[in-house]
Amino acid sequence: DYVRGGLKINLAVAVDLTASSAHLHRLKNGENTFTTAIRTIGEILQDYDYDKRILGLGFGAKTAGQGVTDSLPLGGTAGPYCQGVDGLVQAYRQTLDSVEMCEPTNYSSALRYVVDDAARRGQEVEYSVIMIITDGGLSDMAETKAALVALSRLPVSVVLVGVGEADMGAMVQLDSDKARLHSGAEQAQRDIVQFVRK
Repeated sequence: DYVRGGLKINLAVAVDLTASSAHLHRLKNGENTFTTAIRTIGEILQDYDYDKRILGLGFGAKTAGQGVTDSLPLGGTAGPYCQGVDGLVQAYRQTLDSVEMCEPTNYSSALRYVVDDAARRGQEVEYSVIMIITDGGLSDMAETKAALVALSRLPVSVVLVGVGEADMGAMVQLDSDKARLHSGAEQAQRDIVQFVRK
């Protein structure tokens, strides 16, 4: 109903490029676990994106001459925006050839990047949906919780997509279905996180 009423939703996808997920990035006939997740869930969510341009980021990798980044635009020098799911998958594949997968696994920077980008775009974006595709590892739990609690006051929803067979306990904790998420004494105003295992 909101979309039909003209609500401008922007989809952002952040892909785990850390060393712990390296085996899941191996391409076979151009596809892997991550491209499958991008297509399966991204094709549903992109229908709600008002301009079908998806903000694509990678986290936990470094490029030549730079340190590890937690908000690497998948479009490289062309910027973070990709044309639809197919453009996002193409940008992701090209990124695989130009990065070194590292550690740590931090989500908070990618979350802040998307929100800052929406703020820069002003009225152009009214609601952001952030999809994080990860193998479940998380190094900055406290910072991520604080970011999510802060984001619960803004027009944002987060979908955590778990891939692979690693422990997803941190994802379940962030989903916080049984009680609203806390960061110290501060409580989230609403539940903005949904965890799904692919």
